Amino acid sequence: MKRLKARIDYSYLRHEELAVLAGKVSNALTDNPNFTSPNTLIETFTEQAADYIAKLQIAIRGGSKNDNDQKEESRVKLLAAFRELANLVNSVALGSAAIISSSALILGKPNSALTKPGLILLVRMGDGAVSGEIGIRFQADKAATEYLIEIGRMLGDTESITWEQSYTVRNSRKFIVGNLEPGTRYFARVQGRNALGSGDWSEFTSIIAR
Repeated sequence: MKRLKARIDYSYLRHEELAVLAGKVSNALTDNPNFTSPNTLIETFTEQAADYIAKLQIAIRGGSKNDNDQKEESRVKLLAAFRELANLVNSVALGSAAIISSSALILGKPNSALTKPGLILLVRMGDGAVSGEIGIRFQADKAATEYLIEIGRMLGDTESITWEQSYTVRNSRKFIVGNLEPGTRYFARVQGRNALGSGDWSEFTSIIAR
């Protein structure tokens, strides 16, 4: 069986996806018991992640050409920091899926071994054909054999989401949820699953049902 390793290359991710993953990895490595020894690679990654996220936010808000150029330069540096960090994690993990997962890095797909699903990306919600319906679609994960979709709302004056409904689906194509209250904001998140277990929950997204 091939040894499990963290994915090295993240250049395939779009800007927003890369920023989300960078933030998750930075948080996961903070006070992580698997990486207790001081390491400049972790510090460099955290600083570069913060720099990229800040410059991306400026560019998204309609920044100048110079702002966009700085965003692209920061992306290149962040991708290099990801590569160095992934090599460090792999050297510590020695094939342990638990240690790799604790870093929030995505597990690479070995040539001949089943791996747990990774982070589900590109979760989108849209209007259904009739009032009270919403559609959910997302990017498929090659390791997942099924997906768990959760639907929730913010109830009362709370600012936390209560996940009220769950659905198991076999593909990432548009899934319709009906019998919702028009004018209410609904949230969705997705998790990939296979025989080895469940992957991380996706970042949630939301829409107001019409």
